[in-house]
This record gives sequence, C-alpha cells and structure tokens, in this order.
Amino acid sequence: GYETLREHNPGLIYSSIRGFGDPRTGETERQGQPSFDLVAQALGGVMEITGQPDGPPTKVGPGIGDLFTAVLNAVGILGAVHHRDRTGEGQYVDTAMYDAMVSMCERTVYQYSYSDEAPTRRGNAHPTLFPYNAFETSDGHVVIAAFSDGHWRALCAAMDRPDLAAEYPTGSDRLAERETLREEIAEWTRTRTVEAVVDALDGAVPAAPVQDTSDIFEDPHVRTREMLADVDQPGADESVTIAGSPIKLSETPTGVERRAPLLDEHRDELLESTARTEDDGEQAHGDD
Repeated sequence: GYETLREHNPGLIYSSIRGFGDPRTGETERQGQPSFDLVAQALGGVMEITGQPDGPPTKVGPGIGDLFTAVLNAVGILGAVHHRDRTGEGQYVDTAMYDAMVSMCERTVYQYSYSDEAPTRRGNAHPTLFPYNAFETSDGHVVIAAFSDGHWRALCAAMDRPDLAAEYPTGSDRLAERETLREEIAEWTRTRTVEAVVDALDGAVPAAPVQDTSDIFEDPHVRTREMLADVDQPGADESVTIAGSPIKLSETPTGVERRAPLLDEHRDELLESTARTEDDGEQAHGDD
C-alpha cells in the first residue's frame, strides 16, 4: 500500500478513487460498501433535484458520479505535484464519489442551510432566476435564459410584447409571476420552429436549440474546436469517433493522439524503458 511504497519513495504521490473515500482521510461506516455512478448520484442529492416536479428522482444522463470524481481527483493530484515541487514531499490523494456529488450539488447545501427546506425537482427551471427554462417549439425544444433585466427586455421585444417588459421590469416581479410568464413565452415558442426562435433571439438573448448527438456531429463549431476525434478500434475494420479534449492550451496544444490502450498492451515496453532508466542511473553513479 501507500505507506510501504512511501518508505522507498517519500516523494510518491499516490491516488485513489472510491465510493466513500479512504479511512486515512476520514473513516466512516460506509467505507467498503460497493458503489457506482447511480449510487453516488442517489446519495449525493443529484437525483432528488433532477427531473420534473411531478416525476420520480432521475439520474443525470452522463456518469457524473464517475466523471466529476475523476476530474476532482486529477485536480488533487496536480495540487500534490505542486506541493512536492516546493517541498519534495509526496502525499496520498483521496477522492470519494459520494463527496464529489455533494460538492457538485453545492447550491442545495447552502439553500438548505438557510431555509431548512430540502430543494427538490424543478424540471428545467431555476429556483431563483426567471426566465431560465426549456420551451417547446413546433419541431423541438429551445432553452432561453433571459433573467437579467436587459435580456428580459430584449426577449419581450422579440416577442412583440412591450407590455410584459413594462409590467414586470425586475427579477423579483418576474419570479412572483413565473407561471403566468412561462405560459406567455411558451405560447410564443410553440407556434414557431426551433430555428425561428433562435434566430429571433440571436445576439440579444442567451438561447439555444436542444440538440441530440446527431446535431452535435453536424455542428461546424464542434468540428472547428476539434471536439470529435477518430481513433482506431481494436477488433473492428473502421475507426470510432470519441469526444476530443475540451482543454485548449496556447503553448502545449492538446488533442486525442491515440486510442486508449488495451489491458497490458504496453507492459513490455514500459518495463523495458524502466530497466533502461535504472541501468543508465547505475552507470552514471558508477562513473561518479
């Protein structure tokens, strides 16, 4: 384990991801229980606040219990590397899936702290901002986020409803009548296509179509940003498309250079490289 390895290398950075964390960083009775993304989302509060108000708790589509935990773990490793660069000291990095979901739902934590009321499902609506929602069109759905006073006036102008802008000029005014105003906006969007709504609001109001994956594949923005990458697929006669890297660096360009390795695919290569490094080190020490 970590302690044994650290005896041989005090600068070692040792990382783990578990459902409920490691006893070294806080021992609880949950540790040792099995966990998956679904379990983490359920325990961490994600499912309780996801879905329609009259529907059941709902899992978020992507495996955020896995993915977000891994991202936080990577950040922790970078922090440990920075600490080692300054002190020479390694350390153990522990990230728990349950902890990560609590962190992701941070807004519900402080809301409950203030009100003693547990936040629950609101569909696509926002608890404190309006309009901030998805709306049905004649051929799909769009999202509109016009909660600021300026965006609200622009939305009302696009809808040809200056009366709404005048009657509900502030955010608190709009929140108080959110159901009435939501229906006014929905009445406007449902008689228009997605393209017509987005074009009417383009540049003036934050709005977008609700896309599926085929739409993403056809979006030139995604292609230009290199967010789709083709890689070889072992055992198949054709390549597969995977998501590219969203991290863009000016001096050290990122991207998908190759597919993920198979289990033990590079084992011999890595062991040979390690052996050569050790041999070179011993030779240099002997020359000294």
